[in-house]
Amino acid sequence: MEFEAISAARMIALMLAGGLFALAGLYMMLRPKSQGSAKIELFGLKFESSSAGLLVFIVGAAFLAVTIFVPERHTASNPIPDEPEMEISEQPVLPIAPTVRAEISEASALKEAEPNDELRDAQSLLVGQVVAGKFKDQSGDKDWFSVFFDSNNIAEHEVKLRHVNGNMVRATLYDSREHEIGEISTRSGAAYFSLEDQTSNKVFIKVSGSVSGWDTDAYEISVALRQ
Repeated sequence: MEFEAISAARMIALMLAGGLFALAGLYMMLRPKSQGSAKIELFGLKFESSSAGLLVFIVGAAFLAVTIFVPERHTASNPIPDEPEMEISEQPVLPIAPTVRAEISEASALKEAEPNDELRDAQSLLVGQVVAGKFKDQSGDKDWFSVFFDSNNIAEHEVKLRHVNGNMVRATLYDSREHEIGEISTRSGAAYFSLEDQTSNKVFIKVSGSVSGWDTDAYEISVALRQ
């Protein structure tokens, strides 16, 4: 038969109670009795006591015996909870980063640099770069740009001309041999020209405004991957 463990405080309480009962029983057994006494032999000595003294002594001895056979329960001062086991996958799945196409905001647009009125003075325009320009007057001013494709993938790109201010803007495109390959114009919003039929690694772009009007024509020009 197994006894349930008890706390140290209860163990001390049982010991004190057992000791008090045992002492009280001994006192009742050992004190002189004139009559109605009972005889008991304890540790080789004969004593006379009443039955009440015997009962009290037995109860105290029982309390003391309990502390011998019942184990003490130990309580940890700062119990540490068991940590949950972590499940580790043999082949962790890494998130696939989405393909993001860089977009150049209008605030980052570069300004066209003069002089660029002739093909020989064409301003270099990088793929994905936006250049903002305007014409000095309405007397036939024009701006030239050149775009170089270093990976022979010109057919995957397109030219974008965006109207910013004025009456109209126009872009005329030439291949690397200076042959005209197309033209786009816009009075509002943007116009596009696909380079899907081109095989050279360089194009020239001539941007011009309207020949009449009171407002100064302004534009943005760029070359990027075709969407």
